[in-house]
Amino acid sequence: MIHIRQGTKADCTAVLVVLQAAFGAYQDLDPPSGVTRETVDALREKVAQETLWVAEVDDDSETTSGHIVACVFTKPHQQYADALYFGRLAVLPAYQRQGIARRLIAVVEQQAREQGFRRVVLGVRIALPDNVRYYQSLGYDIVGTGTHQGHTAPTYYRMAKVIV
Repeated sequence: MIHIRQGTKADCTAVLVVLQAAFGAYQDLDPPSGVTRETVDALREKVAQETLWVAEVDDDSETTSGHIVACVFTKPHQQYADALYFGRLAVLPAYQRQGIARRLIAVVEQQAREQGFRRVVLGVRIALPDNVRYYQSLGYDIVGTGTHQGHTAPTYYRMAKVIV
């Protein structure tokens, strides 16, 4: 069974494992994903500034209550006062395509509603068209592009969903 809860600094070691495993498939991105530079300490600092949501799976063979298999971070968007931004959405490869990301995004959208935001926004690499289509299937639209430092052409789409 999947349980979603707000994460804490104590979860950061497990979250780093999830991020590295999930983003490992994107090693050839240019520029490289910022996940490659993440550390447990950096994640703890991130948790102090942003909201972390984690998905845990109960494992009947273990005595623990569950282990973290997915995560996402949220924060108010720096440029748009009406928007909640989410990033670092990651699901362990063995748990992908089971609806966990969709459930985390639903929690993000609920958080946005509860906090009075009108939109949820994220950035998606142009080089990852399957990811773009996934978010479009959830009602997110491309609303612009952005360019990573050191590049002259756009490298990511800005995507948004109105959640009123």
